[in-house]
Amino acid sequence: AQVVRILADARVRESGDRFVSDWVHLSRLDAMVRDPDLFPDWDPAIGVAMAVETRTFFEQLLFDRNQPVRELFRAQFTFVSPELATYYGLGTPDPATGEVDVSAVPERGGILTHGSVLTIGGNESSMVSRGLFMLDTFLCGTISSPPDGVDTTPPGLEPGKSQRFYSEQRVANDACTGCHSIMEPVSWGLERFLADGRYYETDHFGNALQEDGFVQVPGVEATEYDNVEELGEILASAEGVQSCFAQKNLQFAL
Repeated sequence: AQVVRILADARVRESGDRFVSDWVHLSRLDAMVRDPDLFPDWDPAIGVAMAVETRTFFEQLLFDRNQPVRELFRAQFTFVSPELATYYGLGTPDPATGEVDVSAVPERGGILTHGSVLTIGGNESSMVSRGLFMLDTFLCGTISSPPDGVDTTPPGLEPGKSQRFYSEQRVANDACTGCHSIMEPVSWGLERFLADGRYYETDHFGNALQEDGFVQVPGVEATEYDNVEELGEILASAEGVQSCFAQKNLQFAL
């Protein structure tokens, strides 16, 4: 009875808004900049609109539509301003609510395809940064510092190579795979989204971008996926993801 009473209180929505802002670090979007040579269409106002998208999506999904947490990763709708809809290449949003149906847009659907998440990783869309974010935020996984004596010097950059090229090198390296096979492949499904949150099939060098990978959590057999939609399904159905969401809520409340 007390839970029902509390959930009916308008202050729960305010608390939920603060939670999701902390959960996916939305404050970093307030004045985010991008390399104008790589992303000439970026505007800090786009970053602010991305934060609003995620906050509205969270409130609508969990409070207004009373959907389970798993739908965060596979809902076939979002809420965007007309400017953000154009930026993403989506249809015209509902003028009253901002809702857009993305069921016919295979690369969009769920929080993983929000610009608020896709802007993690800097101008280069670092798979290490994205992977660590996803591991901590959605799986409550942790990565220890490399043990003493391990050479952590990154390999020299080869002009024209993709981020996936370097990521696969780290995952295959015997000294690195123990950690990098856990934190990086979960982000491979986002490779076709560059640091501006838009969808591309090639990078700035002309490399074809991939979207397959696998999710590897300690103690759990690796699960492969072919695209971001399948990645969302894996996270939506994973008991560990639901437990992690509960844990994050508890941390926030305490």
